[in-house]
Amino acid sequence: MIPMVFVSETGALEGSLVTAVREYCKSAPVFHIRYPSEGFFETPPTPAWVEPMGTKTPLTRLSRSFFKALAENRQVSHVIAVGTQAIIRASSIGLDLPLIGIVPRGSVDFSRRRKQLQLDFQVASESCDLLLFDSFHEMDKATSHNSQAPHFLLPLFSASSNFLTGSIKSPHVSIVVPDDCNEERRNELAKGLKDSRIGSTVQYSIVESGSLYSETDFTSARGFPGTLRYRFPKATTHVLIAGNSRNHAALVAALEFNHPDRYVLDATISNRELAVRYGIDPAKYGQGAALFQRLSDLVTSDTPSKSTDGQHSEAHSGVLSGVELLAHLTDVAGREVAWWFEEGICEPVVGPFDVFFSVAAVEDRADGARPMRIRAVSESFGSGDVMTVRLSASDNIFKRRSLAILNILDAGGRPRYFYGESSTAPMHPQVVDSLSRLLRRLVGDGLRVAWFLRDLHWLSRDADFSANTDLEEQARVERGLHEVRSLIPLADILYAPSSRSAVMFQELLSEYNIFDSQWSPLPPAVSDYRSLSSSDLSLHGSPKFVYSGGYGDVYQMDDLISAFGAHDSPVDMRWYIRPSDSGRLMSDLAKSRSAYENDLRPDATDSASIDGLLPHGHSIDHTEFSQFSPGDGRYIGLVLLDSDYAKDSFPYKVMSYLEKRIPVAVFDDMGVSEFIEEHGLGVAIRREGFSLRSLIQQIEIFYERQTEWSEVHRLHSWKARMDEVRRALSALDRLS
Repeated sequence: MIPMVFVSETGALEGSLVTAVREYCKSAPVFHIRYPSEGFFETPPTPAWVEPMGTKTPLTRLSRSFFKALAENRQVSHVIAVGTQAIIRASSIGLDLPLIGIVPRGSVDFSRRRKQLQLDFQVASESCDLLLFDSFHEMDKATSHNSQAPHFLLPLFSASSNFLTGSIKSPHVSIVVPDDCNEERRNELAKGLKDSRIGSTVQYSIVESGSLYSETDFTSARGFPGTLRYRFPKATTHVLIAGNSRNHAALVAALEFNHPDRYVLDATISNRELAVRYGIDPAKYGQGAALFQRLSDLVTSDTPSKSTDGQHSEAHSGVLSGVELLAHLTDVAGREVAWWFEEGICEPVVGPFDVFFSVAAVEDRADGARPMRIRAVSESFGSGDVMTVRLSASDNIFKRRSLAILNILDAGGRPRYFYGESSTAPMHPQVVDSLSRLLRRLVGDGLRVAWFLRDLHWLSRDADFSANTDLEEQARVERGLHEVRSLIPLADILYAPSSRSAVMFQELLSEYNIFDSQWSPLPPAVSDYRSLSSSDLSLHGSPKFVYSGGYGDVYQMDDLISAFGAHDSPVDMRWYIRPSDSGRLMSDLAKSRSAYENDLRPDATDSASIDGLLPHGHSIDHTEFSQFSPGDGRYIGLVLLDSDYAKDSFPYKVMSYLEKRIPVAVFDDMGVSEFIEEHGLGVAIRREGFSLRSLIQQIEIFYERQTEWSEVHRLHSWKARMDEVRRALSALDRLS
């Protein structure tokens, strides 16, 4: 079975594929549409009379005859095309052979306003017999752009090569970043390494992922990962793979295949998904400060490389060789599947399957509660024992996958559990109607439904929609009422962020004669890939304070700011806030009662004259809080908020602190205080008469206790949360 290969760009992905083809069969024709005159391996050069393949000029009949004759002569069985333009060009030849399209990571990262990119992808997806992606996340994006082709997962694959040759006695870390990684992010990564436990002893280099396999390498028919020996600094002993790029999966495969004990992986959505799917050790991937802690542990473990003889390790977690990859592609090309088929997401099954729904798409962000929560529940709801169909409010995703669900039912599938979440604003009525129709059908087939209400503040008569007119507010409420009236009656269990939130939600709903008796609290949780171990943390010194999140509006902190002003000695207070909030924070601090006698004149009371002053001991940081590590002392995470919304909600920042083994300080009249006190995760302090001195005293008492943080992380993980949901739904099945 011989493939013909077309590529439109160069990189580690193309290098790996060409190496696999060469390992399988040197006579397989390989073409780069930007270099039509070049012949690779045993490929004959393209004749001068063949139109340039890198343009949109249609191929003439004579030009197409060249490729058809070559395919017949070489007994080509199928075509593999990498990238949208290569797929379009390969399909235009009309070879009448199965066409496998590989969509590199990031290829569909464009908005619907990019009409030409949208059109090109549409043409490519309609031209293929199937499309391959390196993650479910990339499938989601392709589906949102209305892909009409079956979707398969591209396996990890690599060749043997002993390319990390540095001495582990002199560790040198190559930090691989996407080509478009900006200077700020590069500096952030360098700082993360320098601030880590190994920062003073290890050397490092920043390496762009695109440099690992160049156009010259491709036109010279060089193999990958063999080029890494020459692309990494010669002293490289370990690799940190940061961010996302089209080349990252190929690099992960090369390292896992050849040097599985020498790298750590930034836990972006697609990277983590690869790691979980291939059973890669969780100690090798993390995010923010946890990533550098994993790297420190790896470097200081002083473990010799398992592949010093140039042969791949047997612990390579299912990474395929080149021959195995080509056999796999031949197999999937021969499968007959429906156009809606998506491997691991929408496959015909006989037996149970689950359904997950989120209003917003899953995003690769660590700078907001909403995207972090959506990502976490999406990753954790799937149990692994049955398929989970993931829906979202995206029109194209919902249409394709809801149709797939109906076909799965016809094939003998049985809907088991559904978990869905509302958002901070009501959904569009059309989305609500489509979802409720689907759920009614599935409930009739035995589906059990859990619905999480994140927020109902839009129902509150006191809600402040400052930018909206009265008519806009009324329309929002009407949309929200349509949503809850359509979906709540279908839910077996209603979840809220906390017990107090549930009471507030029910009070709001009761005003509109909407009642339900079964509410359960489902607070946020800690993410394993952001959680710190104890090895880098200090339990000595005076308590320090940290706050992460928004400042102002629903994140009012007048009580805390007044306490800072009244405190009679400097404090160590670190603020992780948005740049747009800095001016207001500095102004409020400067206005507070202490007036910081050395910095502020007593008569300077207007914000214009005091704005920009930051009291001694306070610092402001605009980087993501995930980068923060409390290695230099005992910290207290502050959740001392004043607004009614904050009192009744469960701020996500609580779990961000706990991930870093930082106890949390809350006011005892906040809904989250019950959770903090019940599980011994911090202190709940009285709002009346609150002072930093009283808080420090309580924190000192807290630190006298021994907190088993590893157990905290296990008990309050997202996996534990979603296991709880499945147990609750399963119990309903047993009771019925």
